[in-house]
Amino acid sequence: MVAQRLAPIMALFIAALNLRAQGTAFGYQGRLMDNGSPATGDYDLQFYLRDALVAGNPVGNTNTRAPVSVTDGLFTVTLDFGAGAFTGAALWLEIGVRTNGSGNVYTVLNPRQALTATPYALYATNAGTAVLAATAVTASSVTANAVTGTGIQDSSITSGKIASGQVVKSLNGLSDAVTLSAGTNITLTPAANTLQISASASGGGGVTWQVVSGANLTAQPNSAYLLTSDSLPTVTLPSSPNTGDVVRVSGSGLAGWKLTQNPGQIVQAKNLPGNIIGGVWTPHDVGRSWYCVASSADGTKLVAGVNLGGGQIYTSTDSGMTWAPQLAGGNFRCVASSADGAKLVAGIFGGQIYTSTDCGTNWTAQDTSRNWQAVASSADGTKLVAGVNGGQLYTSTDSGTNWTARDSSRAWQAVASSADGTKLVAVVNVGGGQIYTSTDSGLSWLPRENSRTWQAVASSTEGAKLVAVVVGGHIYTSADGSRLVAGVSAAQVYTSADSGVTWVARDSSRNWQAAASSWDGSKLIAVVYNGQIYTSTTFTTPGISGFLLGEQGSAVELQYIGNGQFIPLSQAGMIIAY
Repeated sequence: MVAQRLAPIMALFIAALNLRAQGTAFGYQGRLMDNGSPATGDYDLQFYLRDALVAGNPVGNTNTRAPVSVTDGLFTVTLDFGAGAFTGAALWLEIGVRTNGSGNVYTVLNPRQALTATPYALYATNAGTAVLAATAVTASSVTANAVTGTGIQDSSITSGKIASGQVVKSLNGLSDAVTLSAGTNITLTPAANTLQISASASGGGGVTWQVVSGANLTAQPNSAYLLTSDSLPTVTLPSSPNTGDVVRVSGSGLAGWKLTQNPGQIVQAKNLPGNIIGGVWTPHDVGRSWYCVASSADGTKLVAGVNLGGGQIYTSTDSGMTWAPQLAGGNFRCVASSADGAKLVAGIFGGQIYTSTDCGTNWTAQDTSRNWQAVASSADGTKLVAGVNGGQLYTSTDSGTNWTARDSSRAWQAVASSADGTKLVAVVNVGGGQIYTSTDSGLSWLPRENSRTWQAVASSTEGAKLVAVVVGGHIYTSADGSRLVAGVSAAQVYTSADSGVTWVARDSSRNWQAAASSWDGSKLIAVVYNGQIYTSTTFTTPGISGFLLGEQGSAVELQYIGNGQFIPLSQAGMIIAY
């Protein structure tokens, strides 16, 4: 802590400490705030008298006090500005402060403090020549009730002068006349100096349960509903909740219950059993010859490529809910995306490689026509690596404008990159192919593992954790990995939450062609060759299309956390997010 960081606001009050009229010293007690909080520690303080609030002339001696011990903001010092300093003229106290022993320049606190009352008791030394001495009132001559309201200086009576139980000046920022009012299910019980506040409700927790036999209703904030209908009842979340509001739903009916959303709303469902990532897959768009897919870091912006039948690039900006056609006219075999989803790259088998800097709206052809099979991007979209089937690996350091051939001609099948683009991995599919890695952005490559028919590969952001799959073989992982997703052609899609040690089959048997994930593994996307695009997430579908479906006997408590998001606080039974 240094003096320059001290808050330039000081709450001050003056108290007489062992004050004697014949002396020139007086006690001063102040309160020091550091960055809005009461200061504690040793400080060096300097005190000056000035004859004006701003600028002005010095009066008397400069008082330096070091060190001064400050506890919870409070400190006490004795000041002496010398004889003749207090003559009855208006004076202001200027204070400089720094951390004890720092050697820094003193920080001057603003504004200066007007001196009243106690220091001017020193003026009593001049009582022999007091102005209006002829009309001075002595203490013994003040009769009972002689001092009226106009005779008392404003803000001069402290709490010590008021008898206990007489006045409540302020309460939590409220001042003077304060009235406490009990709200719904709240009871206020005063007892002597204690005020007891109690809450009661039939369902506990300040929320009253309502038994509903009907089919549909709109929930109110901080309400609870027990649904009894055997025909699937539907509850819609509050449309304008406040942050912290809760909604509880339970169902005893045979069909369970359904909880729907308003536009812009979403429910985080990862804490609900049965909603492990990859557990539920939702189809989108229509059947096409989908061949490749890539995702932004947050899983919101997606890009996918169609291989045959007048192949085309499609993009999505809503986590795969809707797709827009973009670049057309080629057998697109590979796509890659920057972390923000703005910079995209796509390769055509038997054509050129294309780049986009505006989320896929506009594309620029790069390099020459080759059998582009695979491509990967750094997080910022600057460093790229691409593989040509039956050709070489190519790298770019300028977002795809220029490309440099690397390594040898092989049947390159897949590539992956670390977030910074320095650590790369590539696999060869046929002809005794191996895994190849590079730690210098593709300048040199080293063969790894055994010869297998490698089909796909992926990398963690730091490039230390890798996963690769073999056609008709196994999935191989390097280091301890993280959340993984893989698809099997003419079989199921598989997910792993333990770095690839165990895998769980998900969804149905399809011709899974490619898959991608958000960086945190909470949003997955997979494409089916001659099928649809499928997404899986730990959230409900955003907006009115999303909902929770609970079985008979299940219950959930949701809290609104702002930005259209609800989170589950508690649950019972099976509840699935859609």
